Amino acid sequence: MTAFAPLFITMHERDNVAIVANDGGLPAGTTFPSGLTLVDKVPQAHKVALVDIPEGGEVRRYNVPIGYALKAIPAGSWVHERLLRMPAARELVGLPIATVKVPEQPPLEGYTFEGYRNADGSVG
Repeated sequence: MTAFAPLFITMHERDNVAIVANDGGLPAGTTFPSGLTLVDKVPQAHKVALVDIPEGGEVRRYNVPIGYALKAIPAGSWVHERLLRMPAARELVGLPIATVKVPEQPPLEGYTFEGYRNADGSVG
């Protein structure tokens, strides 16, 4: 059996949680290259606390508060809905339009696309 390095995905540099990316999740005691050690078993595609989050503290993903800690959550803990008070839902009227411009990326080279371009420029 091949052992894979433990992986997590962060969405924004200010996030205090990340998503475990390993197939099947990771057991408690797993240490990431960053030095973070899991204190809980964290299922695949679930959140792990990157830092200690105090009681009442914001849990941030995409640099947006997705909940508030009902109790202190130590770094390396599985972060799930039973540990969070969810924020109030926003009104649908007057939602702001995204204004953050994504930095332009250099074009990809050396890749192919198995599809076709339509007359209008769209692809299929």
